[in-house]
Amino acid sequence: LALLLSTDEHNPVTRVICFAFLRDEDGAKGIMDLMETKGLRPSSLTYAAKLLAYAELGDKEKIYEVLDDASAVGIFLSDDALFDVLFVLCANGHDDLSDIILERFRKMPGYFTKANNASVRLAVGDHCEVAIKVLRTIRKNPLPDGTLKSIGDKMLRYMVQNDALLSSFSFVLKSLKAEHMHSNPYEVALKYCYLYQHPDIAEGLLREMKAVGIPLRTHYFWPMLCAESVRTSAESLLRVLGLLDELQVPVTLSTLTDWFYPNLPPDADVEKLLNSERLPALTPNMYRHGYMCYLLREVNAKEALEFAKKHRMRMLAGSRIIDALCFAFARGEVNACMELLRILNDWFADDSAAVAFNSKILQRVSGFSEPDKFEEILHCAVKQNLVFDSATLQNLREKFSNTGNEKFVEYLNTLMKHEPSSVNVKNATAAVSNIDVDQFIDECNQMGAVDKFLADVMLRKAFADQVGVFV
Repeated sequence: LALLLSTDEHNPVTRVICFAFLRDEDGAKGIMDLMETKGLRPSSLTYAAKLLAYAELGDKEKIYEVLDDASAVGIFLSDDALFDVLFVLCANGHDDLSDIILERFRKMPGYFTKANNASVRLAVGDHCEVAIKVLRTIRKNPLPDGTLKSIGDKMLRYMVQNDALLSSFSFVLKSLKAEHMHSNPYEVALKYCYLYQHPDIAEGLLREMKAVGIPLRTHYFWPMLCAESVRTSAESLLRVLGLLDELQVPVTLSTLTDWFYPNLPPDADVEKLLNSERLPALTPNMYRHGYMCYLLREVNAKEALEFAKKHRMRMLAGSRIIDALCFAFARGEVNACMELLRILNDWFADDSAAVAFNSKILQRVSGFSEPDKFEEILHCAVKQNLVFDSATLQNLREKFSNTGNEKFVEYLNTLMKHEPSSVNVKNATAAVSNIDVDQFIDECNQMGAVDKFLADVMLRKAFADQVGVFV
């Protein structure tokens, strides 16, 4: 052993490491004494090895002693060595001793990356409290707008990838938010849940966000409807809509049209689904409107027409239906669209609302239709006896009068002769006699708009009924 000491310092270091890990303190001390007699000073590796051994044992006094001894002889342990000691402490259940090590970091160049990686390793190992303490030691850089750069993204990403417990997520997210280490940790964690296909964790996070008072937006739930594990059945998709309803987040028509129906499995029975009594969040009328808009946008106008013939509905979301119809018009499905438009007109309780609806569509399609297609549209409008407001027709006539297209002007002149029938309040009252008042109010709240004419008719009917009761 003396021969080894006389030739190479690294051999005694190896011996110290071996004795230390074997917890033979006397043997380790003997090697240290022998090194001293030979004029060899212990290196940082020697002290790091002793620290690792005492960290495994959780011996607080010995850890302090080694650190003080190293400091006394002018040896400072590297950040890498201290992180190794921190990992050993946590791996052996001595998280409470982590502060001893955390206060010794020198934060040399490259510390940000090392600390960031260490926080990930600790969080994935469910040592979240220590992971947060490590993040606290990182100096955050200022951004151009004067705010500080958020930290913790990488930790959140790996926690999602490794199926961390919701309780761990809850602690980490609350800590990042409360200590201003991250500006929007919940939203970032939610993004990673969807990115790595973990809708189950996302659901827990959304509930947690609701509990801590973070406003939930409808679009936070849209990626959940696209998750592979959710798209397997209509029931699982409906469950997501039920979750929105439970968390008091509005289910918009866009949610149905753009996210719910497109993600239904190919073998889903839509008719059976629409007739179900367990539809969450929305009225059956809105589910049907959403499906018709989906057919117009993503399938074809003919199927939307057949669906409209089967299901007479009260008109809702006029602007959304106009957008969907424009998609079908742009595909050149003029005949089916115009026949559908005739049916939609019958769904309005107020003829003036139907005229305004028709006029908006005509204005939209005149802007993007090819001349031959627009001529076909005008021809079908005349054929279907559709009514438009005079201002729209006059503007179009002025627009096309200088083009030399006499056919356009002829059709427009014919359409100007069409007059909307007067609103018959008695007939409208009969049409709404089967409408549930609570359902009507729910639909108005969900759409953020009120059919004023229909509301007036319903109010008149309710007043008449009340008068009849007293008489």
